[in-house]
Amino acid sequence: MAVYSCVGFAGGFVGTLLFGLSLDWFGGTARLAAWMAAFGICAIACLIGAIATAFLSDLGSESFAPRA
Repeated sequence: MAVYSCVGFAGGFVGTLLFGLSLDWFGGTARLAAWMAAFGICAIACLIGAIATAFLSDLGSESFAPRA
């Protein structure tokens, strides 16, 4: 449980940091392109997380399957 908590807090920190950095890199809060890039980075991170969850859940089900 501690690992899940640590990963969650780290993800929250890194996500916020990347969002802010992408706003700065693409011209600040007044530009629509900056907001599109920031939310696009969030979408990519969510897709990576979903793919990782699906992949890791498949691995976990095989390793803990009951033996007949």
